[in-house]
Amino acid sequence: MASLAVSHGLVVGGTTTFGGGGVRPAQTSAKIFVWDPNLKRKTFETIPVPGAREINNLLVGPSGQVYGIADGGKLVIFEPRTSHVLSVTQLPVQSVIYNSVGRGPDGAVWGLDAEGIFGLDLATKRARI
Repeated sequence: MASLAVSHGLVVGGTTTFGGGGVRPAQTSAKIFVWDPNLKRKTFETIPVPGAREINNLLVGPSGQVYGIADGGKLVIFEPRTSHVLSVTQLPVQSVIYNSVGRGPDGAVWGLDAEGIFGLDLATKRARI
């Protein structure tokens, strides 16, 4: 597991294919999953970006949708209540730092890329360094 977020009482997780020192990956693509704490079980799992090695930087948007970054530059938008990947968009950033995206006090989304600090507009799905 690489990242977790809670939306509408559901735990949404993003995974990675990395296994750690000397371990071969058991999976070929990173996944998003939903865990329902009331049912005490995983209720959904999907591969939103085939071949992606990681999905991290999960955060919950104002309407409860979960946003994550796959392989450093693909914005994944997921709706946990319906278990649907709403979109996958390539951002104009290439190397988002692991678990470096968060919300400011005003609700704005900020993150770190190898090129610098970027702002992400959730409404337009656009980022700017």
